[in-house]
Amino acid sequence: MGSYISIGLTYGIVQRFANLVYDDITNNKIEKELKKLIEYFLDFDGIIKNIKYSEDLEGEHWKEVNSPSPFFPRDCYKSFSRGFYGEVAVHADILKSGGVDLIMRLEKQFEFFGFLLDIKEEDLLETHSKEEIGYMTEELIDTMMSIYKYSKYDYTFCDQEAEFKYSLSSLKKLKEDVYSIVIIPDSDNNSFTVIKSDWNIDGLTGREKYGKEIRFPQNV
Repeated sequence: MGSYISIGLTYGIVQRFANLVYDDITNNKIEKELKKLIEYFLDFDGIIKNIKYSEDLEGEHWKEVNSPSPFFPRDCYKSFSRGFYGEVAVHADILKSGGVDLIMRLEKQFEFFGFLLDIKEEDLLETHSKEEIGYMTEELIDTMMSIYKYSKYDYTFCDQEAEFKYSLSSLKKLKEDVYSIVIIPDSDNNSFTVIKSDWNIDGLTGREKYGKEIRFPQNV
């Protein structure tokens, strides 16, 4: 089994939960953002290949829908959002010619929730040359920012096999980089702070130039 390059989309919640049993307001927010992300994929010729979600915290009881379609079943949105864990297998025409397969995972934390997009590293990087890594890094950044047009995350990150660890407030308190790429929308919603660490998206090679920069995407 090969490695994955992951994009994480992080969303704040109103209150901190002692467990992962979210209230209706928070579950409704998850459902709302899920619909927007599915809309994003469908706008890029997306195909929903498989859906599954756990009905219990231990992950012992799963529901699964396995019928490839360009649509997410309407009656699945609420159930998926209220599940403790969930995965959607998608193919979409993003990042490279012919598109990519990815797994979108719902994860609930005590202080935030998020969607993690896992893409096989071999599908993004064939030669692992400096030029290819640089090109794909910019494609990932463009994709992460374009998702914001659909779903207003608190921040997004990208790295090899990255996982959720921090709310936005916790991330801002850190004195060291924890992901290869972090993008934080500015409060005016007209620009992004893009933070590049000193390692590349493959998690192995060093980045020759890194640091903060402000980008001003069009039509945000």
